[in-house]
Amino acid sequence: MDDEQKQLRALDRASKAEGLLNNDLLKEAFEEIDRELIEAWRKEVDPLARDAFWQAAQINKKVQAILNKYIQNGKVAK
Repeated sequence: MDDEQKQLRALDRASKAEGLLNNDLLKEAFEEIDRELIEAWRKEVDPLARDAFWQAAQINKKVQAILNKYIQNGKVAK
């Protein structure tokens, strides 16, 4: 893949990522997932289950961070 193709790919991914992060339904889903996981984590007494809920909440945040990274990469590619 040459530099121009890489730049076009980065711009395309940035556009798609921005569309996802600006989608109200997806925003609501991320927020609901986070709320439910944190609530389950707070209520759980079993340490292993608590850890699983915490890890799942962190993955939810990581997905959003990766999409934001794609947006930043697209800005750099311009």
